[in-house]
Amino acid sequence: KNTSAENGSTIKVSAKANGHGLKYTWYMCHPGEDKFVQASATGANYYFTMSEERDGRQMYCVITDMFNNSVQTDTVTLTMSK
Repeated sequence: KNTSAENGSTIKVSAKANGHGLKYTWYMCHPGEDKFVQASATGANYYFTMSEERDGRQMYCVITDMFNNSVQTDTVTLTMSK
């Protein structure tokens, strides 16, 4: 779900799925851009510190199981609390 956090606080974005051999590939779109790029996180949880540069960032995760079945999460938007 979309989330809001204060500048400097830690944000945790999570993706949950059931299955075997799950791999998580996170994608993000920086504010003011229209292209999603692959992030470095590879786990079910993605932690980072909220900043003005991340205000408006969009994210989603693609979860792939050991049989190469995949599902994409909803896209969420992160905003900085004012």
